[in-house]
Amino acid sequence: MFIHEAFGHLSKPDYIYENSRMEELLKLRQPVAIEKLNVVDDASINDLSG
Repeated sequence: MFIHEAFGHLSKPDYIYENSRMEELLKLRQPVAIEKLNVVDDASINDLSG
């Protein structure tokens, strides 16, 4: 839920389109937090919900 609220709403295309700074920050594989925070959305990882 936290990830959705913190990043999900801000990564919607209409928000990014209107905000060039967010477009720059939310590129694929671009870090958006400190190194100790690791969030992965990958359904191919066994025994985890992706």
